[in-house]
Amino acid sequence: MKSNTVKMNFDGHLINFDVDTASHITYLVYGGWYESLYGRGSCKYLISGCYFCPPTDPCDLDTLLAQKVEKLRYADGEVVKFVYRNVTLKVGERDISSLRVALLVGSSCTDDGVQPYALLGLSPPPLNPEAEIETPSFLKQLVKAGEIPHLAFSIHVSKFSVGIGGHMVLGGATGQANCTAIFSLVKPSWAKTAVAIAASAVRVKRPSENYQAMKAIRDCSTQHRVSEGS
Repeated sequence: MKSNTVKMNFDGHLINFDVDTASHITYLVYGGWYESLYGRGSCKYLISGCYFCPPTDPCDLDTLLAQKVEKLRYADGEVVKFVYRNVTLKVGERDISSLRVALLVGSSCTDDGVQPYALLGLSPPPLNPEAEIETPSFLKQLVKAGEIPHLAFSIHVSKFSVGIGGHMVLGGATGQANCTAIFSLVKPSWAKTAVAIAASAVRVKRPSENYQAMKAIRDCSTQHRVSEGS
């Protein structure tokens, strides 16, 4: 993990994800849509990288847009459109097939000349009966497939800078370690569906008399509303 991003291989395409622990949605930038805007070969300049359907299970922009297109609006005004697709994740020599993730087929950020990005959402889905989009949880799918033992993730931080760098572990046990504190995820009273840890700063004290101050990000969760349609 480097600067809040992590690389994963889907159907032979190396995708550079933004890791979001406040979102439950995982999506890839569909290359057919991106290159329809910027021309053939433009995906090589996209920071996140593009996803294309494999020859064994082909698709194109027209067939994807013929499916049900979901629309999501973030609190900052950004709107993304996506469809769901079964993909294969390659981890070492293993192939984890039939993972259902979203393919981005529209984003308002391109109107401002900003690149779209791939997102790895690690938060559980909101317990909201009024939610119109049923989003499959990436972690739950890995647990169900028997690929990870626990519905959990951890980030072993080695560097704080503009973003977090270190080692991300999916499905690991949350055992207590020396010089660490475990914070439980809570549902704040001020948010209907958010899962968050409310904090403005964290100070970590070692067993010795000296202490080390660490910066912490205060994440009040990604607030958004969702609606159906294209």
